[in-house]
Amino acid sequence: MKGGVDYAKAGWEAMKKDLVNNVIVFLVASITCMLFGVGIVSMFYCANKCRKGEKLAIADALWALKNNPVQSIIAAIIFVIPFYICLLPGLYLGPQMIYAFPMLAREEEKDAIAAIKASMARAKAAGGFMDHLIRFFILGLVGYVGNLLCGIGGLVTNPVALMGFDAAYDDLPKA
Repeated sequence: MKGGVDYAKAGWEAMKKDLVNNVIVFLVASITCMLFGVGIVSMFYCANKCRKGEKLAIADALWALKNNPVQSIIAAIIFVIPFYICLLPGLYLGPQMIYAFPMLAREEEKDAIAAIKASMARAKAAGGFMDHLIRFFILGLVGYVGNLLCGIGGLVTNPVALMGFDAAYDDLPKA
């Protein structure tokens, strides 16, 4: 697997091809994330579609609302809980569980718990924990940097980070 910076570059290359449209679609997806809790799977769906060179539509931002919304919410809750308990469990589990979202978005897994278990197994098979932690930290930092710039930059950097995670998922070996 490559480093986080390489995946961020790949995400940026995909994002800039149709920047305005992509920003609008990811903005709608992030709003659904805040309102309904299903937007993160929709954002990974959009990230994968964008990386494949397909044009995004507003309907893509709402993809998880019509495709297994309950499992999307369960995965998001399980992913966030370790970060709220204490940062350390989140930093341990987050880099291993992040790949559950692309699995749900690509419908490789229909059940959130099964996706999380598969994500953790594939992450362990892909090498050391530190590799995933560094990648998770770098891509998370890329996503957060835009938020520091009056929040507006996050409309570009968050999708770039998501596309980086999606690209990293493609490089994970099958468990």
